[in-house]
This record gives sequence, structure tokens and C-alpha cells, in this order.
Amino acid sequence: MDVDAIQPGADFTDAINQAVGACDVLVSIIGKQWLSLSDARGRRRLDDRRDLVRLEIQSALERKIRVVPTLVQGAQMPRADQLPRSLAKLAGRNAIEISHVRWQQDLGRLIATLENPTPRSEPRVQNLPRQLTSFVGRTGDVAAIKQTLLSVRLLTLTGPGGCGKTRLALHAAAELLDEYPDGVWLVEFAPATDPELVPHIVASTLRVHEQPGQPLTETLISYLQGQRALLILDNCEHLVNACASLADALLRACPELHVLATSREVLNVVGEVSRQVPSLGLPGPMNTVNLDAIARSEAVQLFIDRARLVRSDFALSETNASAVAQVCQRLDGIPLAIELAAARVRMLPPSEILDRLHDRFRLLTSGSRTALPRQQTLRAAVEWSYKLLSQSEQILFNRLSVFAAAFSLESAETVCAGDDVAHEQILEVLGALVDKSLVVVGEASDGRSRYVLLESLRQYGREQLQQLDSRATRMRHASYYFDLGRQAEPHLFASFEVDSWSYWLARLNLELADLRSALTWAFANDAASAAELVIRLGWFWWFHGYVVEGREWLAKAMAIDLTDPAMRATALAADGRLASRAGAHREAANRFREAASISRRIDDKSRLAFALFDLGTVARATGKLGRALLLLDKSQSMWRLLGDTRMVGYAQQELGVLAMARGDDELAEKQFTIAIDTFRTEGDRWGLGLNLANLAELRIRRGDTRSAVTMVRESLSVTDEFGDPFVQAQLLDYAGIVAIGNSAVVDGVRLVAAATMARRRLGAVPSLAHRTLVNDWRRKADLLIGSQAARKAWDAGSTIDTVEALEAAHVVTTNLSGGPAI
Repeated sequence: MDVDAIQPGADFTDAINQAVGACDVLVSIIGKQWLSLSDARGRRRLDDRRDLVRLEIQSALERKIRVVPTLVQGAQMPRADQLPRSLAKLAGRNAIEISHVRWQQDLGRLIATLENPTPRSEPRVQNLPRQLTSFVGRTGDVAAIKQTLLSVRLLTLTGPGGCGKTRLALHAAAELLDEYPDGVWLVEFAPATDPELVPHIVASTLRVHEQPGQPLTETLISYLQGQRALLILDNCEHLVNACASLADALLRACPELHVLATSREVLNVVGEVSRQVPSLGLPGPMNTVNLDAIARSEAVQLFIDRARLVRSDFALSETNASAVAQVCQRLDGIPLAIELAAARVRMLPPSEILDRLHDRFRLLTSGSRTALPRQQTLRAAVEWSYKLLSQSEQILFNRLSVFAAAFSLESAETVCAGDDVAHEQILEVLGALVDKSLVVVGEASDGRSRYVLLESLRQYGREQLQQLDSRATRMRHASYYFDLGRQAEPHLFASFEVDSWSYWLARLNLELADLRSALTWAFANDAASAAELVIRLGWFWWFHGYVVEGREWLAKAMAIDLTDPAMRATALAADGRLASRAGAHREAANRFREAASISRRIDDKSRLAFALFDLGTVARATGKLGRALLLLDKSQSMWRLLGDTRMVGYAQQELGVLAMARGDDELAEKQFTIAIDTFRTEGDRWGLGLNLANLAELRIRRGDTRSAVTMVRESLSVTDEFGDPFVQAQLLDYAGIVAIGNSAVVDGVRLVAAATMARRRLGAVPSLAHRTLVNDWRRKADLLIGSQAARKAWDAGSTIDTVEALEAAHVVTTNLSGGPAI
């Protein structure tokens, strides 16, 4: 790119990024002096970060655009160690050599390459939902959004509810996937009501977990720094201050991050550019347009498209064109309003739809004493659709608005049945609302239907509900989720059957938005029941890694005067485990001691044994090995007297970990082997997976990577059944180490890198001993294949997600060579 092609005052980097981003292939001409060419001060030009050639190649490599090194004048391909780090990947590109002797052939090969560039692959890291309806119009808006995001880092799409902000943002983002190699992520805030949950929702979307002792915003910054990614912050208006604060913090600290926000008002963040999302293009006055002109209108095209979803034979004609055009005009071209109107084509012709709109819009345009905000226009469309419903449909619509996110038929039947709408009517009436496009139906991962109200419709329904039976519906909603917690609790740890355990963890996570909503309402209206639900979810917070959020809810629960001492002891234990996972061992120990004291007072030996066990794990983690041994022995003895064989196995496991920490490998292997036999007998797959991993670590520490392969392989298979992400991250390390130890060094380094990234996302902090073990094997890998090759393998492993890494670990441990172990 020639410097004269850049406009005066334009930023060099932005201009080059924009130009390179529009390319399918970049040709880099490399002559004999290419590496050594220097500037006026005698410094190598490639070492200047502002050098245009360096910037062009760097931009192409970052965007995964094909770069073709073209060697002239007999030049040699540069090695990676001769290039700046940002250009090192160029050394791995296959080059084309152009010589005088083979001029025609070489040039023909280059031309063929330019004529048939390799298509860019779509990045794996994105969560944009697949759209089930076509995107109509807005070509100029999409182009403007894409162009704006090339030069600014925060773009907010503003406009009233229903104007199409989210759909426009998603469509534009889908066309920008190649621009953001580190991911395009949709973060949905519509279900949330608490501003404090904004960082948690972003972290959950990115699969980033809290770091012990670190604010979640700082954890997000650490994760996103250096990533060229796009965050779509959707529906910010009700959490605008929290969204603005988080966006500002992330953008200031993460120079390659871009944010596309949708909101009914701007975020007011420095550097923000806002764009009002206009209504869809409308036809002109009826006396100046013909059928073809009406058909070219974006609003009319949307009406036709959505009408054909409910009446496949619908077509624009001389008979109905004027009515369709006027409907779109009266609805101000607002997509949601048009879609609601088009859904009525099943039962009403466009002329009757127009007649029904007339009275309502005349009231709003001529009867109002105030200016007409666009929200009122949408309200009129929703209200019109709402008033076409039967009484039972209106009642159910209002009650469905209590759900914060998608809901099941079962939950609708339980929460929404009541006066005027019986339980057995819900299925039929809900079906009617789906048919009338007031409820959207989708499918969950288990194949079951899930239903959801669009946010604008949910807000309207809640306004209606507030005037009628809000408290009764809220109580049923909270009661449903309290019952859900009661059903789930026995399956989260006490009765460890893998299928039910996995089902309930996934089910609770699916219902998390409504669990949060129920808790928020209940703490203000029925605090005792709210506290009970929080406490029952103790293992859910722990297994999913919701450390900070779980502790916040538990703090509210324990602030209440709990009348049941056993319930308080459970809360203390749950909070202690979360504190311990976060590295707050002193606080955890205090919680466990209080739980133990209560358990003694109420003579609950099982609960006391668990408290002593938890105290033992904290003692071990803090280096108090003698005290840990006494506590763990005591808890094991109590469980043995109680006949709880499964928990005896867990104590055996911890005694094995303790023996390994004390350097007694023989005792540790004995303890792990006994625990494994116990868990096989008891059918506890989680305990089995944990102890196979422990035994693998012990074998690795003893240098026996050959036999450790079997342990790692089986533990991986068992862990697949219950999916504990913390254990999986640990196993990726072990799989990598046994690979390095059995001649599959590159694969091993990749797996260890993937484990490090997985642990970072979880917020898990490995012990000093574990870090030392991993670092020792990384140094061995450097010696075996060289630091440059090891670094390349590490970089490759750092880019793969946990699921892909686990698949690779299965393959590697199955196919390890039979050569001598190290």
C-alpha cells in the first residue's frame, strides 16, 4: 500500500487494517535486501512497528488472510528467528519464487494463486444464534455498521423497542466474523434485573470464571487483553450504568476489543459513536406510487415475507397493495409491529387489519397532548395485538411475562394456571399465543421445547400483570423454582448417580435467569424461602464455579435469622467450600468450624463428619499436614461408624492426597487404590474419575509416565460422563505430560497449553506443587524438540477450546507410541 493512498490526517494503522481487511490474499515481495533494509538512522525497517510493510503483513496474519511470500532476485525465505515476533508466522508460509529463467511459469503460478485464493475459514469462537427467518432490507445500515466498526471501538445502536436493533446487530456481526479472529460474542442482558450481575453475565457468555481474590471485571480484562474480539452487548437500557461502566473498563484495558451495543439510550462512554436505527423504508404517498414501487419498500417486503409464514399463498396484488402499504406506514415501519400485523393475515385480510389499526393510531396521533415518543407507537401495535386476544389468552400472556428467560411447558402450566385459566388449558392457549407470534418457540439441547416472550412483549405483559394479579403470579413463580431447588438438591451430591447429577446441573443452569429472578423477588417478600433455595443450591454454585455469585446469595441467606440450625450449618459449609475454592482458606476454616459447632449441638454426626473433613482439606491446603491427618482420620472413622461407605472413600482420597503432599508415595498409592475400589463398588463415577486422576499424578511424579497413560485414559472417559470442568482441566495437564513422556511431545505441549487456558477461564488456581510439576515437563519438552518448536506448539494449544482439547487428549492417550518412556 502506497503512503500517498492514505488520506491526510488518517491513522496509518486504521487505514492499513481497513485496506487489508478487504483483501482475500496479500502478496509480499521479498528481495535480497528485504530483511536488512534500514532507515535513515541505520535501524532495520522491519523492527519499526510503524513500518508500512510490517503493518500490512501483520494485519493480514492477524485476520487469517492468505499471505503469499514471493521471492525475487534469488532471495531466500526468512526464518522465524529473523523476523519480528508479530511476523513470525510468515516463515511458515509456502513461498513462490520468481526467476528470470522460469519467468512465464512462475508468473503463471502467482496469477493462478491470486485468481483462486483460499476461502477464509469461519472462526470457531462465536455464539451468534442461527436465524430462522430471513433478514429483509437494511443494506445501507449493515454497510454503515461494518464501516464504522473499522474505525471506532464502541458503536451503540439506539432506538425504541421493536425497531430491530438486535437483529441488525447480529446480521452485521455475522458479516464481520473474519475481522475478529478471537471471537464474536452475543451477551444478552434482557433477562437480568440486577446491575451487579452484568460482569457475571459477560463472564458466563465467555466461559470465564472468577479468579480468587480478583474482581470479576479485572478477570475479564485479563482474559480479553490481546484478543481481537467483538462483544455484542444486547438490551443495555435497563442496566445502562452498569453496562457503560463495564464497557469503559474493558475498552480502556483491551486495545483490540470492539463493542457493539444495543440500547434505547446511549451508554455515554468516552469514544462511543451512536447510530439511531431507523424504521424500515416506506412506500411514498399512495397517489404517487404503483405496485412495483410499493413492492420495493423494505417495510412492505418484510410484511410479505412474514405473512407468507402463516399463509404460504399470500401475494401482493393490485387489490391489497394499498392496504399493505398503509399498514406499514401507520406502523411507522417498525419491524416488530409489522411482524405482528403480518401474523394476522391468517385470519384477516390487509384491509381489515388497516381498519383495526385506524382507531388506535388516530387516538395516539391526534388525541395525545404530548409529543409522540416512538415507544408509544410500538405500544400501540402491541396493545392492538393484545386486545385481539381472547380473555384466557390475555391472562396467560400477562402471566407468562413473569419468566425472565425461556420457559418450559411444565413451568408455564405450574406458574400460570389459576383463576380463569385452568392447568389443562395452558397447552391449548399457549399454542394459540405461539400461532399469533406473541410467544416464540425454540428447542433446548435436550430436544424439549422452550418458549420465550420477546422482551418488548414481556415488558408490556408485566405492565398488565402489575395491574391485576402480579403478587399471586410472582408467588407461584417463586414457589415453582423453590420446588425445583428441592427436587435438585438430593441429586447434586448426596445421591451421586451420574445421569441425574448431570441432568440437574444442566437443568439448573438452563433455569438460572429465573432462579435469579425468583431469589431477587423472594428476598424482598419471602426471605426465609429465598434463603432455603440459595442454601439448597450450594453444590450447584460449587460445581459450576459460580464462586462470587454463590457467596453473595449465601451472605444474604445467612443474614436472615434461620430458625433451623441444620440449615444454617449447611449454608456455612457451602460458603466455606466456595471460599476455599477461591483461595480464602482462613475464611473457609471459620465457616467449617462454626458448622462443626452447630452439628455437635444438634448431634448431627453425618454433618459433623463432613465439617471435619472440610477442615482437613483446608488444613492440607495451608500446609498444616499433621492437623489435616487428625481431622481426616476422625471424619473417616465417623463415616465408617455411620455406614457411609461412599464418604469413607472420599476421606480415603483426601488421605491419599495428603500422603502425596508428605512425600509418602507408597501410602498415597495404597489410599488411592482403596478409594478407586470403593467408588467402583458404590457406582460413584465422579469419585472414580477424581482418584484415577490422583493416581495418574502420583505415577507421573514417580517418573512412570507409561503406566500413567492407562489412568489418564480411563479418567478422561469417566470424566466425560459428568463433565466437571475443574477435573477436566487437571486431566488435560496429565494427558499432555504423559504424551511428552512417551514421545508425542508436540501433542503434549499443546494439551498442557489448553489446560492452562481452561484453568484460566475457570479461575482455578493450581497448587504450587502442580505448577512445579507442569513447568518441569515444559522444560523437558524444550530440551526434546527445541524452545522454538515448543513455543509454536504452545501457541497452537492456547487457541483451542476445552471440548476440542479433550477430544485431542482422548486421541493422544489412545495412540501413544510404544517407544521408551522418559
